[in-house]
Amino acid sequence: MKNLLILFGLMLSLVGCSQQQAVFTQYMYNDLMFNPGVTGAKDYVPINLNSRRQWVGIEDAPFTQTISAHSYLGQNFGVGGVIFNQVTGPTRRT
Repeated sequence: MKNLLILFGLMLSLVGCSQQQAVFTQYMYNDLMFNPGVTGAKDYVPINLNSRRQWVGIEDAPFTQTISAHSYLGQNFGVGGVIFNQVTGPTRRT
C-alpha cells in the first residue's frame, strides 16, 4: 500500500502545471498595478502606460505591457481598471 501511494504521488508530480509571474518595473509610476486600494485616491485621473522588454536582442524574450487608469467618483467611491498583456516565448496572456 505504501508503494502505491508513493507511485501515485510521483504520477501527480509529473502532470503538475505552473505559471510564470509577470515582472514589473517602474512600480512607483503605476501604483494601481500593485495596490488596487489607491483607486480614486487622487483628485485627477492618472492614466499609466508601461512597457517592459527583458533581454533585448534575444528572440522570444518576455515582453510586458500594461495600461491602467482610475478616478474618484465622489462619496468615498472610485473606479479603475487595468489591461495587461504579456508575451513569453510561445505563450501570451492578456
